[in-house]
Amino acid sequence: MHRLYLDWNVFSYLRLRKETDEPFITLFNILTRHKDKVLMPYSPAHLNDLKRSYKKSETGKTETLKDLEFLGELSRNYCISEGYKDEQAQPYIVEPKTHFFELLENDDLLSIDNLFGISNEFGDAKLESLWNQMVGLMKLIPHGIDLNGFEQLPAKYQGFSNLLNKSRDEGSMYALLEDSLQILGSFDHNPKWYKEIRTSVVEDLKVDTDPRNWGDAFSYIEKTIGRHGFNKTFPEFVKESLETMHKDKELTKWDYFIHYYLLLDMFGFHRDKEIPNLIDDASHAYYGAHCDFFITNDERTYHKTKAIYERLKIGTTVCKPDEFIGFFYKKSLLVEQQEAKVHTEVADCLKSGVLLINSFDDDLNPVSIYKPDYPILSFFDRLQVTQGKNSTAIYLFKKQENYSNFLFYAEMEAVVNKLVSSLGVDSNGMGKFDLEREKETDWRGRVWELDKSEIRLTFQNKPIGLCLEFRFWNEPDYS
Repeated sequence: MHRLYLDWNVFSYLRLRKETDEPFITLFNILTRHKDKVLMPYSPAHLNDLKRSYKKSETGKTETLKDLEFLGELSRNYCISEGYKDEQAQPYIVEPKTHFFELLENDDLLSIDNLFGISNEFGDAKLESLWNQMVGLMKLIPHGIDLNGFEQLPAKYQGFSNLLNKSRDEGSMYALLEDSLQILGSFDHNPKWYKEIRTSVVEDLKVDTDPRNWGDAFSYIEKTIGRHGFNKTFPEFVKESLETMHKDKELTKWDYFIHYYLLLDMFGFHRDKEIPNLIDDASHAYYGAHCDFFITNDERTYHKTKAIYERLKIGTTVCKPDEFIGFFYKKSLLVEQQEAKVHTEVADCLKSGVLLINSFDDDLNPVSIYKPDYPILSFFDRLQVTQGKNSTAIYLFKKQENYSNFLFYAEMEAVVNKLVSSLGVDSNGMGKFDLEREKETDWRGRVWELDKSEIRLTFQNKPIGLCLEFRFWNEPDYS
């Protein structure tokens, strides 16, 4: 099963043009008619895109509700979201509409009242009175920061002087906190100061404004900043700046990835015109790194994401909608008309697959690893043969080359159901995948015990994924 991530532009066009224009007609057919081969999860980045439309007008609200319904239809309510506790992307099953309104309710949390969990809506008079006393004290305490330094900035940086107006006028800790939260909360609504910084960086470093002349983006940036006495590699620059901002925080993949994306833009690589788009596109690219394909028709997003995936060795394929369609019909449907059984697909791989490794394991058993011409059972892209003394084992697995360290139930369901269709119920009487039953119990996989062989589907933790094992027992040697 191919895990696809569609950025917002593709999704939006898909809803509006799925019946009128290519490649969206074909892409919609793939997503709806081949659910055993593709899965399209959504993420909070899709919902952030929708929040701006929802808040604009009543028409915007109506269209947003249509988008949420369509998003649920395509994604089957499967979602990837960065976990707040473990700070890594996790899989969820939640309706986009439900998730959207949860995010919408939290939009006002970036305020000086909600910062401390205090709000009049609780109706607690004592708590409100205590908070008002604290506010009164904060308004009396001076922040003690000399803001006259803004006057010494060059003319092109004078826009920064407007960022701390209340702090300058009122001089209190309360005013400084208000200004700080205003900067964080309105970053994507008032991006003028960010564009001023970006323009200054490009001009001061004499960056070529046509990124087509750059070659490798990161090598170009390293050479450019090196000419100005900054002798650090791009990864060193990213790490140093992140550690400065997050001194007491363990840095995560999210931190590094988003910083890479924003810095590429800051240095002038396929610059975004709208800052809200930049932030959302960075998030889309991050979540896309947990899938097999990241599909976009935005040139800026395409080039920035492709450059980062290549630098960070993320195996996700970045492509346009028509490019994905070509891949899908070339690879995934090669065996569909034959209605091949799993044994046939394994035999095809052993016959015509690419031999990647021919070696020995730690016990000196011969080991061969193949890459099949097409994913076996529309999922497994590697086949390993290990020849032992008493048996020969064939292992099917999916090589993890991206950020993903999880499986969706839909992916497990597709593999299980294909095996049951090919082999029948297993030796424990277990048939097709039942989502509610599987969620309530520890998943035991499937096992088919045959005369001189055994087929076993298991879930592995390291690396996380499914493994399908065929084991053939050798005839005993009595000589």
